[in-house]
Amino acid sequence: MRSLKNEPEIIYHYTGIESLRGILESQSLWATDFHFLNDCRELFIFRDLLRNELLSRADAITKAIVYGVLDGIYGMLENMNDPLALQIYISSFSTVRDLLSQWRGYGQYAIGFDYKKLDALRTKEFHQYKKVVKFSFFDDVVYGVVNRIPQELEKDVDEILNILRQYSSYEEKKRRQCTEKFFRCMCRFKDEGYRKENEYRLVFFCRKSELNKPRSKEIKYRNVCGTLVPYIALFAQNDEEVTLPIKEIIIGPSRDTDLRIRSVEALLKQLGIDAEVKKSVIPYREK
Repeated sequence: MRSLKNEPEIIYHYTGIESLRGILESQSLWATDFHFLNDCRELFIFRDLLRNELLSRADAITKAIVYGVLDGIYGMLENMNDPLALQIYISSFSTVRDLLSQWRGYGQYAIGFDYKKLDALRTKEFHQYKKVVKFSFFDDVVYGVVNRIPQELEKDVDEILNILRQYSSYEEKKRRQCTEKFFRCMCRFKDEGYRKENEYRLVFFCRKSELNKPRSKEIKYRNVCGTLVPYIALFAQNDEEVTLPIKEIIIGPSRDTDLRIRSVEALLKQLGIDAEVKKSVIPYREK
């Protein structure tokens, strides 16, 4: 379930110059296959931690159900020949508008989006592509250590157990609820060391068998340091024209900050995008 903390007004996507231009010109975002994220290992570690936690809390009868349901959930991720196989695509954001570690790790531009409006676009995208998108969410990351369930996810674990205690293999609704809550917990976890990032994740769970079909989602590839990284474009193929809810663009610390501001302002004007361009307050230091 969604965190009880206040939702952010603006959410920031840190990126490089070519991606900035691509986002502005195409009015779409890229969601990356989670296997190719820098921290994908954490998702698998937490998946196993969550499995062990469910088994430790379950009674004998429920344990048998847990094993059966989790075998099915694991199969969705690991058996790509399974017709029910899922592929997870993630786009990352931060609530922090000016963070040095983000500038160093992801690029010299931070695009600020209206969170609620972007989430509304996610909902619209889900309904338009329901055949390929099994479920999706846009929520904050929960930070913790890899040997303990974070407090913020305890209620979710309890809800999963309650569903399993009432579970019947014939009840599609309960199976779907359990699957969605399990994957949601798994995709929200990140190691405590990254807490300063204040990350939010836009996540789409896609049916592999429906990808790359006409009027579906096409898997594309981009070059990242010599590796072809698969991704899907979000909001790019809607039946009606969509404008991303961009509120502002922050230029990271640079020797050429003023020149970069001028060039971004010129592109925004040419594209008819009404957004402020500001510069980082972090001082630039020559190497």
